[in-house]
Amino acid sequence: MMVLVMLVAGFSQTLFSTQADGRSANPAAQPNPKGDSSPVTEAEQKAAVAVKKLVGGTTTRLAAYPYKTILSGVTLDENHPNKPIIGVFMSYGVVDEKLAGLLNELKHLRSLGGHGITFKPGVLKLLKDHPTLETLRLEGAADLTALKNLTDGPPIKELTLGRESEFTAEHFEAIAKVPSITSVSVDSSTFTGAVSLKAEMLRPLHKLPKLESLEYVVDDISPENLAGFKSLKRLNCFAPNKSVAFFETLAKLPALRSVHLHWYYPDDNPTGPAGVAKLAAITELTELQTNFPLGDANLKALTTLKQLQTLSLPAYQFSPESMGLLAAFPRLTSFTLRYSDKPLTDQTLAKLKELKGLKTLRLHIGKISEVGVVALSNLTELEVLDLAGSQLQPNADKAMPHLAKHAKLHELHLGNETPIANNILTDAGLKELASLKRLKTLRLWIGPFTEVGAASLSSLTELETLYIASTIPGASKATPHVAKLTKLRDLDISSASMSDVNELVSLKALQVLRLRSQFGAATPKGVDVLQKALPNLRVE
Repeated sequence: MMVLVMLVAGFSQTLFSTQADGRSANPAAQPNPKGDSSPVTEAEQKAAVAVKKLVGGTTTRLAAYPYKTILSGVTLDENHPNKPIIGVFMSYGVVDEKLAGLLNELKHLRSLGGHGITFKPGVLKLLKDHPTLETLRLEGAADLTALKNLTDGPPIKELTLGRESEFTAEHFEAIAKVPSITSVSVDSSTFTGAVSLKAEMLRPLHKLPKLESLEYVVDDISPENLAGFKSLKRLNCFAPNKSVAFFETLAKLPALRSVHLHWYYPDDNPTGPAGVAKLAAITELTELQTNFPLGDANLKALTTLKQLQTLSLPAYQFSPESMGLLAAFPRLTSFTLRYSDKPLTDQTLAKLKELKGLKTLRLHIGKISEVGVVALSNLTELEVLDLAGSQLQPNADKAMPHLAKHAKLHELHLGNETPIANNILTDAGLKELASLKRLKTLRLWIGPFTEVGAASLSSLTELETLYIASTIPGASKATPHVAKLTKLRDLDISSASMSDVNELVSLKALQVLRLRSQFGAATPKGVDVLQKALPNLRVE
């Protein structure tokens, strides 16, 4: 696990850096996948303190968009015993010789970036021999001079160019000269909706010998241009309206394994782009996500994809036949349905029970009938169940005994941010969830329950993330039960009326606490006591 000590808020993600559930990926570095446990030297510890002072806790509001706030900060690797800095994100700062010297001491640093940051001449060259720095993220303005100097800098693998940037062909000609790059993500959109990128600008990237991942926002790429990305394993992009040739070309990319497709719906075609069935030729494809419906015919054609593990689709036009076809994907372990404008039929939901190999299921589909709830109980391998945005029928309490059968669950999302009539979870329902001893993440947009229900939560001793978005009548007695969850790292009670948070001082692992805008029942004095006891805690 990693913890972002001061997170970029509201401005940090590119348009397309998303997970299978549609959530944006964290902009900072991810924990070292190799499980790096190399020691943190005294020099690195001192540099970390200095870097935190330089970039941590800085808040910037954009003059043109005052509702957008950018925070600077660092990311720590919580898997490492010494929790070294692995990511640094700045807002409107300058990377100069002093900061470069400190960054060179951070021997575990993997990601550097910021919004509107600039690099002094020669600074990237000072970072050339950094042992682990491999990700560069530039938002707000893509520093062309810095990109031209990348050849003198560290061997960057992942490059992200974010929102509010103006692009020219020169930007991509400069990037194409960095042979170490394996991933390029370009979000040229602005808060006004303007896009400066043209697909033809991407053509120089054909020269990158190791390019495996590409993300871009435009829908005007030509088949000939697309065909030039022969080494791609992952593509996240918009399909053009004249899409048949696009899909024919896509199907011929020999290394492609993951495809995320978006599409602007023209008025005369609400069903999706033509040619999707051509993807059936990518027999080694493991992941497919779309923002448009596939339809029964296309999905049937794609059942040749026997290596497919992850599938994410919109729920509208999703029929019983479509749900039945999913059983033809023998390796499918993650399935997401979202954006429903009307409930799925019982006949469709009943076919869920056939997907016995699923480990991750996300249903954001309005109402889930009792038939669907019973079908869910047959998916005994589930580890992640996300029903946020779905209403359980006849009510959530009666659904809980079925959900409690998922003994392997470590992540559960329930309820809707907008309250729905009869979508009620009381103490009785919450008590059923207490049997899910492996839960590490629990998000509840549902209630109301009392201190009795909160007491049930205290038995979930493995919880690391807890979100409670309901008004708890027994507020004054709820906090002590939450305080027993000593492994909590992230606690969000922003919509819950809990008692004074100074009672949470026992949560030594807590890194992030989100409260009501006016602290709710928590007093400023209580918050102050808590922050003094937990100096690394961030309170929002």
